[in-house]
Amino acid sequence: NSDAGPVKAGDFIGLVRGDGVVAVAATLDAACHDLLAKLITPQRELLTIITGSEATSQATEALVAHVGQAHPHISCEVHFGGQPLYPYLFGVE
Repeated sequence: NSDAGPVKAGDFIGLVRGDGVVAVAATLDAACHDLLAKLITPQRELLTIITGSEATSQATEALVAHVGQAHPHISCEVHFGGQPLYPYLFGVE
């Protein structure tokens, strides 16, 4: 279990430094959407997405499209990081 709810094998989690697990979902998309809903506030202007070795270009494009629709005030930058384990790392400014 986590502060965001129960975590089952195969679930995706969203982590925030200092806050721990803030999102739990059965799909990567849902976990990213939940995490970004917590990270993006009206004061934020830029989302930097660092893609990991397991992130697909199709999933990344869909994520950027979702952010543009849900948070039209945010600009997105996408960079390939290639990190293992984490499909995405997010930075919000």
